[in-house]
Amino acid sequence: MNKTELITDILNLYDEVEGLRNQVISLKTARGGLCNVEHEPTISFIDKKMIEFGKKEAFRKSIYSWNVVNVHYDDEAEQFIATSFDNWLKNKIIKDRIPSFMSFDEFLNYFNTDLKDLYEKEKAEELADKKEEEDE
Repeated sequence: MNKTELITDILNLYDEVEGLRNQVISLKTARGGLCNVEHEPTISFIDKKMIEFGKKEAFRKSIYSWNVVNVHYDDEAEQFIATSFDNWLKNKIIKDRIPSFMSFDEFLNYFNTDLKDLYEKEKAEELADKKEEEDE
């Protein structure tokens, strides 16, 4: 390995480290990990409600309401099978409507709990409907 290749490899490592640092910062920011209580300004009740409303609205506008979990009965396994979370997620999110200041991955990280809760709710509803159809 000559000096040029060594220098190039070192510079590439610096770029990779910087990219990973940025990724860690964005993940911590999305999860609220960088909030310093001492320096955080006081937020009024109305501000809190507006932030909550904006979060709900951004989530609502970024997902398809009609695309629900698909549940079907597998005769061989003799059980109900539901769409996996990952497959459901691919078809549920409207990528063009994610807020412009967020990447797709940031959206997934920020709304991870909300998405999992929605998946479980839809899955339970569809499973109940399918079981009801089976009973009839």
